[in-house]
Amino acid sequence: MHTCAKVSAGTLSVSIKDIAREAGLSHSTVSRALRDSPLISEETRERVQRLARELGYQPNALARGLRNQRTHTIGLILSSIADPYFGQLVRGFELEAERHDLTVVIYSSHGDPARELRAIDLFLSRQVDALAISTSRVTPEVKARLLEAKPPTLLINAETEGPFGLPEISVANAAGSQAATEHLLRLGHRRIAYLGIRGLRARTDSERERGYRRALEDAGIEIDPRWIARRPELPSDALVSPEPQPVDVEDGRALTPHLLAAGVTAIVGYNDMIALGAILAARDAGLDVPGDLSVVGFDDIELAQYLSPPLTTLRQDACAIGQRAVAMLHDLRGQKPVDDVMLPTQLVVRGSSAPPPKRK
Repeated sequence: MHTCAKVSAGTLSVSIKDIAREAGLSHSTVSRALRDSPLISEETRERVQRLARELGYQPNALARGLRNQRTHTIGLILSSIADPYFGQLVRGFELEAERHDLTVVIYSSHGDPARELRAIDLFLSRQVDALAISTSRVTPEVKARLLEAKPPTLLINAETEGPFGLPEISVANAAGSQAATEHLLRLGHRRIAYLGIRGLRARTDSERERGYRRALEDAGIEIDPRWIARRPELPSDALVSPEPQPVDVEDGRALTPHLLAAGVTAIVGYNDMIALGAILAARDAGLDVPGDLSVVGFDDIELAQYLSPPLTTLRQDACAIGQRAVAMLHDLRGQKPVDDVMLPTQLVVRGSSAPPPKRK
């Protein structure tokens, strides 16, 4: 029976000393029992752990980390928290992190290199065990800071051409976009557009355009310059947007009329949100998708299957990318070497693509 000296959970922080006093055991015995040390009998371990639960004891993870020189945390820097793609990426991170008893701490840079540097410094000051940066432009300042950093660091879909001197996990963008274009070619389309972006995601955009071009060139089709559309390049200080996805939709909606004027019958979009903008523009023009215009996206965000019509797209499994990234970071924490990884995409055919309309 416990005495009234019991510390009330929620009023004071319960320490190992409090548990030892209640249990009538030494501090070292209680400490070992809480760590499941085989040096302590099973009966004593169970008694101490039961008492710790009753008292509301919570181990001090920070203090334990300082003793072990580990904090069991991973820092994850994202360029956006508005993009549905990153929601799936974070889910993968958290699922795999739980398997390794790790905590994920997230910081959004909104695509701003200065914020990215601040995030790196913040995570370094908090002594994270590992660091991952997604869709970074890897400026010289960011690269220098990362190479100087002590914790293992991983790049995810870097938006600048390497080499970086850091491991990277990426997606087969060119092969995916080529597969999307070849799908439209098999349906009979010959006037196929590419609807891209500029600025923060330039490397990915360039790779996806390259796959589009390769498919048309292999088919012997000369590309009309009017078939490729992007919003005009913005000043560098205007590239930072905390809500990039609505911008993608509006860009797709604004640019698609120019592609329609060029006589295209199909559009390959940089991502699903730009493809959604293209569908909205077609609807604005009184056109049917896919009867008058076929549209293919890239990413396969969860929303894609619920659009009207459901979107044909290239699936990159963001959740799997997150899981793979954490597994790589876990190996790096254990000083195991890792190789760069490029993950494949998968064509998902839905209702937004069909043969081209018959000429009247």
